[in-house]
Amino acid sequence: MSFRPSALFLSLFIAFVSILSLPSAVFAAKSRICVTTEGKVIVKRRCNAKKGQSEFSLELIASSVEGVEGPQGVAGGKGEKGDVGPQGPEGPQGPEGFIDIQYVDNDKVISSFGNSHGNSVTAICPEEMIVIGGSCHSTNTIPHLYKSNFRIQGGRHFWDCGYANWSGGTALNVTISARAYCVVDPSL
Repeated sequence: MSFRPSALFLSLFIAFVSILSLPSAVFAAKSRICVTTEGKVIVKRRCNAKKGQSEFSLELIASSVEGVEGPQGVAGGKGEKGDVGPQGPEGPQGPEGFIDIQYVDNDKVISSFGNSHGNSVTAICPEEMIVIGGSCHSTNTIPHLYKSNFRIQGGRHFWDCGYANWSGGTALNVTISARAYCVVDPSL
């Protein structure tokens, strides 16, 4: 890449060097080297911007030199993780939570739970209440829990527990239970 200085740059540089080589007796008062918008170099006490004059400086020389843009540099490495930011503002008050949680239990006693048989038990929320969860329980380890879910039927909310005996034997006097956790329906 070759460097080709512009005519303005060369004239500014020559003027600057020649002014610096003058004897100091020539400058009785503080003077400034000014450059006009036409590229003329003049020596004055102060440069007048209204007349298109600006003070001679290295920045002025650099801005008048035309060059070719170099290639893109190699990206730098990943920086360190920054500090944790400040705590954000407090959010708005949330809606009121459930106040009255009730649970409903339903137990079913099975005197003889035979092999390959299934049985279920359901807990039902009172009217105007909805189910928000549930649980299932058995007094014996032989019945296998295969279903634990809620359902809605006729506007009522249910928690169903389904059990099966796949043990190869018969379980006697087994109690299976369903529990529904119910709250007042917030849409009412």
